[in-house]
Amino acid sequence: MTEGDTVESESSADQAKIAGEKVARDRLIGKTAIITGASAGIGLSVARKLAEAGANVVLVARGREKLDAAAASIGLERAMSFAADVSHFDSLRELLRAARERFGRIDILVNNAGLNHRGPAVGISPDTLAAIITTNRPQNAKSMADEAYEGRQAEVNLTAPVFLSRLVAEHMVQQGAGSIINVASLAGKIPVKDEAAYSASKAGLRAFGRALAMELDPIRQGSMERIGCRTSALRGRRQRDKTGGTGAMVGSERKNRHKVWRSSRGRVGERAGLAGSVPLPLLDCKAVLYWSKPSNVTFGVRVSTVCPGPVDTEFLGALEHVPDIVLSQPMVTPDDVADAVLACITSGKREVSLPALSGLLTTLGYVFPSLAAALHPLLERRGAANRRRYVAARAAGRAV
Repeated sequence: MTEGDTVESESSADQAKIAGEKVARDRLIGKTAIITGASAGIGLSVARKLAEAGANVVLVARGREKLDAAAASIGLERAMSFAADVSHFDSLRELLRAARERFGRIDILVNNAGLNHRGPAVGISPDTLAAIITTNRPQNAKSMADEAYEGRQAEVNLTAPVFLSRLVAEHMVQQGAGSIINVASLAGKIPVKDEAAYSASKAGLRAFGRALAMELDPIRQGSMERIGCRTSALRGRRQRDKTGGTGAMVGSERKNRHKVWRSSRGRVGERAGLAGSVPLPLLDCKAVLYWSKPSNVTFGVRVSTVCPGPVDTEFLGALEHVPDIVLSQPMVTPDDVADAVLACITSGKREVSLPALSGLLTTLGYVFPSLAAALHPLLERRGAANRRRYVAARAAGRAV
């Protein structure tokens, strides 16, 4: 193959990828998305990209003035602003009513609103620290600051997404389709020092999303139940030839085994459109397979989690207060995270980490704690160096 052929092949692959992405984005036309934390940063970037793809967007945040300006920048024919504190559940119920009244349905939910308070756990009262997870007001809160700390972080990071996902999932199940995207954090994959409560809340959000995904998308989780006689095609048993010897499986048996495997992953299960069991006979096979579908669950509601590292937004806060270990990972932009959110919506991928290499590193660190401990000093030194570089870039007015 010549160099020209290689370039042409790569160009064709790029064109095919672009065409595939365009087809996926076209599926967003006319859909309605609710995005929390949408007045700036990641949420606003997600809203803009969804609107550009033809979706209607409902922007949710606390500050009305900034939120209305964000909606106006997108275009009020597609964008609707709804000022609300997501930790107030009555407001979330009203949000759903208003969104359905304006656009008729809800197809996408992006749980993006978040809150973080950094500092050593011993600097926070025990009741307040525990309340970050339980969302109960500590009886001996030292100050209004303590109460605000517990009341906002857990409810915004974990309780509100759980509550809102439950509300929206009910409508999506009735529609037979929908996407719920939770914006978590790499801190939800491996805990971060001085961000103990934040790490716990994001780990909880990630676990909730993974469990909910299994409940709401039975096409992926359903299984085929086999009844009738056992056959070599299903068990992979070698046939004995007429002389009593053991012969290899014939081609048709291998093919049937492959069909059974694909069926067990739910690929054929889409034929089961009704509740109960629907027989799915396989050709050249002496057994009958049944797809079992729970009667109270509908196909097609996908739940995904996006786990970014440090993101260059106001949410990151003053760089001098960010732990070195956090800054050890490459900084990503709100658009990077928004692209990952849209990719999850269009592909149904269960989880995306940003950057991908950082996601792999956090997984290895969680599985092998001794490796994480060994790498920690090195990563902290790298984070301190990155901090100096980021501070200099901000001082010069450059992107970090």
